[in-house]
Amino acid sequence: MRDPSELVWLPVLNDDFWWSNEITGIKFEGTITATYSLRPTFAMTDTGTSCTYIPEMYYEPIRKKIIELSADGDEAYIDWYGDLMVDCDYVSSFPTISFLFGGYWMEMLPEDYFVEWQGECFACLGKEDFLDGFLLGDAFLRGYC
Repeated sequence: MRDPSELVWLPVLNDDFWWSNEITGIKFEGTITATYSLRPTFAMTDTGTSCTYIPEMYYEPIRKKIIELSADGDEAYIDWYGDLMVDCDYVSSFPTISFLFGGYWMEMLPEDYFVEWQGECFACLGKEDFLDGFLLGDAFLRGYC
């Protein structure tokens, strides 16, 4: 867990059975720090989802920013599935991604969102095209366990 002394409680939106709130900002901390406001966007956490899924309208700009702010972004490539791939030795050079979730900045380290697979690492970030929101799966949650 990042810091157990900083446990926060977020209210759940509506009478949803999902653990949900809104994301209103995103911050990238890499070679430089870049912070962006987002329109309030539905987001839910799900321990049954491996990756973190990003609304279609934000997916490509976020993926480009991850590469741009990495010290070794030129080592990354997009495979034929559309996944962002990199040699695992370079993972730590990618930016920390923080979401302004329920009014709190919640970070996702590159070691959280990159997953090793067949000797390489891929960014466990996908495009969410049916929920129109963020689905924060294990790639997000593993840093808080």
